[in-house]
Amino acid sequence: MKYNSYICITKVKPIKNFKIMKYSIYQVAEESKESFYLLFASLEMVNNMGLHVNEDHYNKVYEGEIKESDTMLDDIYCKFNLHRPNDFKCHSLSVSDVVEIEGKFYFCDSYDWVQILNFKTN
Repeated sequence: MKYNSYICITKVKPIKNFKIMKYSIYQVAEESKESFYLLFASLEMVNNMGLHVNEDHYNKVYEGEIKESDTMLDDIYCKFNLHRPNDFKCHSLSVSDVVEIEGKFYFCDSYDWVQILNFKTN
């Protein structure tokens, strides 16, 4: 049996210099009755209750760095659910949590991330 030889020439893309992004995780502060209703609530539930997602109801619980990518939020979600760092002492990243990346805030909703424009009240 005779085989033909093929030479495959692939153009290699240069390795992208990834930007390192700072992120923070915020979880609902359980100190007040209003905050309690935000815990594990979807954005639709929050809106139906007439509540607002803002820093008054949250505590910053973690800070870290991640390589810039189109999947950063999902990467953070996986990290804090499947491969939780030893120094992360809070509940797994879940619905109602907020992730800040470089000054932009994202609410972890039931099926997706929603950018929150007025998270900071200052």
